[in-house]
Amino acid sequence: MEASLLPSREFVDLCHRVPVAAVRRAASADLRREFRLPYASVAWIVVLDARGETLAAFTADAAGGCTKEDAAELPAKLAAMIDARLKRTESLQDLERRGAFWERVERLHEASDGPRLAEAFATLKADEPRRAELFNKVVEHWMSIDDPERLAAMRREGVELLAKTDAVADSLERAFVLSFDAAAKCAAAVARLHELGAGRRAAKLSAAVLKVVASYRTVLKRDGYFAAVLGDAAGAARLADSPTPLYRAWAAEARARLRR
Repeated sequence: MEASLLPSREFVDLCHRVPVAAVRRAASADLRREFRLPYASVAWIVVLDARGETLAAFTADAAGGCTKEDAAELPAKLAAMIDARLKRTESLQDLERRGAFWERVERLHEASDGPRLAEAFATLKADEPRRAELFNKVVEHWMSIDDPERLAAMRREGVELLAKTDAVADSLERAFVLSFDAAAKCAAAVARLHELGAGRRAAKLSAAVLKVVASYRTVLKRDGYFAAVLGDAAGAARLADSPTPLYRAWAAEARARLRR
């Protein structure tokens, strides 16, 4: 068990009431795949019911920040968060079996599961009134998606949504800023928005994305992250082994360009 948690009375009490297991990083890859936990570089809390089904999955830093005061309160906060999720009467799998779409979305949102949120988005009908809401949730967890095609599909959907509503404007800006060769992708989106008669929204999107891109061009060491956003394929390709799923997607795009 993580040593910093043991002095906490609340956490010790939790350990007396339910089985608690800690997994060292070296042995965690298989479990991350089993529970579809996107990030390898953070600590995860997975709460299971008596059947071994998932009641919750969330990162440990959801319990607080990085100050000394936060660290002192972390064990008690974690214990309380785990306790609250143990009271749930339905697992994620139960929600799937019951077809409880939006309840399942909230669980995936809690789990930072951008890939499965994107899968859920793809099942929505074009006239679903909450499409913008789910698009925003996907982009909130944009960093957890490692599939370039899925990222491209979500950007396209976001452009179509932006032509109809400002509700996705901030999220779509983030989706383009967090893209390999952001300026080129944004230019294509702007062209599409003009086709859809959304020139004002196109101008706002372009200005926001290009402002960030311009600031990155002033960075002296443009490797990895900055290289990717600026469209430098050779620099972006070095992100292939990154623990961050999105960066691996950028590397895949960069390598594809280098092979052409």
